[in-house]
Amino acid sequence: MRSRSLLAFLSILAVGAFAAFTTPVGAEEKKKDDATKDEPTGKDEHAEKTEAEAVPTEPVTCVSLAKSWDKAVKDAKAQNVPIVVHSHGFYCPPCWGMHKSVMCDAAYIEFSFENNVKVLSLDRLREGVTKKEARASTYDAKEGGKAVKYLIELPGLTVDDVLSLRNSKASSYNKSGGLPYTAFIDPFTEEEIESWKGGGIATTEIVDAVKAARETLSKAHGKGKPRPELKAMADAEKASADRVKAGDFCGALAAFAAATKKAEKDGWPTHLRDRITKGRDGAVAAATEALDQIEAGKAEDPVKAKKQLGTLMTRLRGTGLEQRAKGLLAGM
Repeated sequence: MRSRSLLAFLSILAVGAFAAFTTPVGAEEKKKDDATKDEPTGKDEHAEKTEAEAVPTEPVTCVSLAKSWDKAVKDAKAQNVPIVVHSHGFYCPPCWGMHKSVMCDAAYIEFSFENNVKVLSLDRLREGVTKKEARASTYDAKEGGKAVKYLIELPGLTVDDVLSLRNSKASSYNKSGGLPYTAFIDPFTEEEIESWKGGGIATTEIVDAVKAARETLSKAHGKGKPRPELKAMADAEKASADRVKAGDFCGALAAFAAATKKAEKDGWPTHLRDRITKGRDGAVAAATEALDQIEAGKAEDPVKAKKQLGTLMTRLRGTGLEQRAKGLLAGM
């Protein structure tokens, strides 16, 4: 009898001890990005960093991200392209892996700029900022002539931009309970077209899906307008090429002046800035070739060469070839 009482007593102690170390369902506190919405909608597959990761100290080069949900919808409708929503977590290593392998891939950055509108819904950024995590650090920039601080991992977005996006409709699509989550959205219906749960998505898979979505949208809504930046870039390239053909190399460089100013003011992506540099370099290379030809022909016909050089010198301003041309003229 005494044995049974002892066993019963020990059983009660064991149950009590287990209960003491078990968190009641629903007792875990959810963090909030603002007073209107709980964060996160789903838990990270890996709640914290599992290993030391290299964090950039300079702004990364990644896809252009919409600053608000309404802007994303407006732009996607105008261009008739799908919205791609990335639901990520600040303390989710697979999410940062996808950020690096897909969103920071040079080829995909250029493709994405022309073929979809990107939106990020990021959990737990406020916590990262509070803890002064390296990934939450910012850098000084200009937006519309005003000083701003963009996130080093998300150039073009401020902390407030990301917090607002987290509390917008962008966060409503991930009902999977996990992160990362990628969804394609029809901008006209704001309904999900296709989605992927988890990381490890190949860039080519996303590209193929974007192309298919664009084809469907084109059939339903017609051809969209190109992004304003792309039109400005194409106009500058054409104008410069026309001036090069006419031998006006100064004019060819000047054709990129407006685009260069817009790129600085509006924060154009790297691949468009590279196109400006390539165009300017092409104009200088053509001017150099023209000067080489005159120099090569001066022995055969110095009078003709001198006349050509006199004309060319008025069209070299800004190319860096002015001194060479003056030296060549002095020797004729």
